[in-house]
Amino acid sequence: MIGLLSNPQEFGETVSAILSLFFWLVICYVCFKFCGGNKQQQQQQVVVQTGDKKMRVCPKCGMQNDVTSKFCSDCGYEFETQNNLEK
Repeated sequence: MIGLLSNPQEFGETVSAILSLFFWLVICYVCFKFCGGNKQQQQQQVVVQTGDKKMRVCPKCGMQNDVTSKFCSDCGYEFETQNNLEK
């Protein structure tokens, strides 16, 4: 640090490099946020057989729900149903 203070040219180059890095980080963040980072991934829905009852496993939290449930009883995730697929 003392070496940077004693050599103004090297100090300026270091500050310039840090600002350039910060600029590109901001650009990457904006691109990720607004150009596809918020797309929802399609999650596979799993149905398991427990005894004589079928249960649907929530892809978000892992909670087992009745196969006829439209929403997860734990986190509220909306399961895909035939009605949802036709929209």
